[in-house]
Amino acid sequence: AMGYATILRAPAFRQFALPGLFSYGGMIAMQSLWIGPWLTQVGHRTPTEAAGGLFIVNASMLVAFLSWGLVMPRLVKAGWTAGRIIGLGWPLGVACMVWIICLGESAGPFHWALWCVLTSVITLSQPAVGQAFPAAQAGRALSAFNLLIFFGVFVVQWGLGLMIDALAWHGWSMVAAYRGAFAIYAAACTLSYLVMHCQVRRSA
Repeated sequence: AMGYATILRAPAFRQFALPGLFSYGGMIAMQSLWIGPWLTQVGHRTPTEAAGGLFIVNASMLVAFLSWGLVMPRLVKAGWTAGRIIGLGWPLGVACMVWIICLGESAGPFHWALWCVLTSVITLSQPAVGQAFPAAQAGRALSAFNLLIFFGVFVVQWGLGLMIDALAWHGWSMVAAYRGAFAIYAAACTLSYLVMHCQVRRSA
């Protein structure tokens, strides 16, 4: 237990804790649960069209993960850290989410695919956490971080549903309820980024 307590207090873990919770966990939550309902209930796509859209999103993610795997070793050799790459790339994903919210009914599969690709930069936090600890603690650090990500998946999946239902109960249209709930999620991601940025500057 003391080993995990030490890991949770470590700056290298705390730096990526909120991004892992909201951005990494949120990316999986959107992919697995909420992009489909957005396409049908906000974008008024048929279930078949939504399924085709999800295929585009998932195919884009595969390409993004493959690209990070190919590019990252070269970036590391050039002196780029995962924290620096996330710091520069992550705001683009948040901006894309804001764009999707503004588009509302016009936001389709390609917008969501772009959001997933831009947000995939957050996956670099996982190996960064593992590499920040001695070999004896790396396994525990990754286990704790993975648990945090899966907790984030649950929080975003459940939280968005709760907020959409609450806004609809207060008289918001379904489209407005989705946009409102997703705006709160975007705000949580923005706050996570600002906290991470402050921690990076403090440790610099």
